[in-house]
Amino acid sequence: MELGEKSMKKQKITKRLVSIILALTFCVSIAIPVHGIIVADPENTSRLAGYDRYETAAQITKNGWQQSDDAILAFGENYPDALAAAPLAAKYDAPILLTKRDSLPDATKQTLRDLSVKNVIVVGGTGVITDAVDAELLGMGIHVRRVFGYDRYETAAAIAKELGSPSEVFVVAGTDFPDALSVASIAGIKQIPILLVPQNDLPDAVKNYVNSQSISKSYIIGNSGVISDQIFSQFPAAERISGGTKYQTNLAVNEKFVSEKIFASSSICLATGEIFADALAGSAYAAKLSAPIVLINNDAVNVTDGYVKDRAAEGKQLVIFGGTGILPAQAILKDSSFPPGNNAQQTVTVPPGKYVHAKDYYKEIGLTAPYIEINNDGTFARRVFSFDYALTHMGTYTVSGDMLSFVVLTQFDSDDQIETVLTDEQLRNFKCRFDGTNLVVMDRYGEIEPGDLFVRE
Repeated sequence: MELGEKSMKKQKITKRLVSIILALTFCVSIAIPVHGIIVADPENTSRLAGYDRYETAAQITKNGWQQSDDAILAFGENYPDALAAAPLAAKYDAPILLTKRDSLPDATKQTLRDLSVKNVIVVGGTGVITDAVDAELLGMGIHVRRVFGYDRYETAAAIAKELGSPSEVFVVAGTDFPDALSVASIAGIKQIPILLVPQNDLPDAVKNYVNSQSISKSYIIGNSGVISDQIFSQFPAAERISGGTKYQTNLAVNEKFVSEKIFASSSICLATGEIFADALAGSAYAAKLSAPIVLINNDAVNVTDGYVKDRAAEGKQLVIFGGTGILPAQAILKDSSFPPGNNAQQTVTVPPGKYVHAKDYYKEIGLTAPYIEINNDGTFARRVFSFDYALTHMGTYTVSGDMLSFVVLTQFDSDDQIETVLTDEQLRNFKCRFDGTNLVVMDRYGEIEPGDLFVRE
């Protein structure tokens, strides 16, 4: 290899690794401060959670089904194809389990065995979930079929066709997930298709589906900044349900259908509105319970808090989808269940030690997993290995409120050193939470996905 080519290769690899390093450094930076102290969930709650999104989906499934002939399999790393799956799952009284692109996670595979599943419907094409997953299922003696289209809009329309001849439809943005999750359990209970649309143009697949049905009511979820009036006007008997934020829209949806008395359950289901996987897996279970899904987050004030408190006051059981790293106990009934005080100024210190990234990706490509080592003196070191490069990222951190800023030193090898000062704006791009044992990624940044764990050794 020529010297110039080798240098270019090194630069490309180095740039990619810098993005990974910065992402994982951000993870440490926001993991330390947490609103309030770590406490137990309120008494009227049950939490369905696992080590990662795949185990969480498995735990939700095992709580709702002892046996099932059918299961829905959705991609666990991204949301578009899976958003419309809830009513299909309800049709077959089937759980929604999650898979990786090329292989079934152990938790998913074991759950399929435990439930004696005979038939799996894979949602999405082979560009999302490859034929290798089909082969794995067939090897387990499970019949496989796919429901999919050319893109997310065609896939949602294909799922809609599986639901017979409905008189109503939900129409949600296909470019984000919260609005679809807000209506998911309702769509399952009422067997209403969930159609995905972009903001301004109606895809032919959606238009053709609507024209082929006798639709007498269309619920457009989200304001005109999400789904334009141009799209709204093309649906029969359209009614817009929206709020200023995803949480306000979630509240508006639930209040609309509470008034129609479709929720027969003594439970309500709670999930984060910041990542899709837990609420997606929980949507089939919520429909089975005939319960709404309420989206909440960890902010000091959240518009859905009052709704949750009112339902709890009525004696409702609260079912939480996801672990304490995603939804800490402080976020559940925080205004009424915990002692008053200036909790926002309290912090939880991450214990010193080595935290290793748990994602299987690194093992699959033969790399040592990145890790974060936190020292007693308030410094940390990050190391990632790739090819013949070993990169170390070092620095110190300071906490101010719920934001952490620091100066770091990135060492590529014995010759190259880069010093970077991270700004507040950069820090806001990535968040991580300490769940009492491990670090849990909250927001996507580069290579790192929401829900990823750094496990303390």
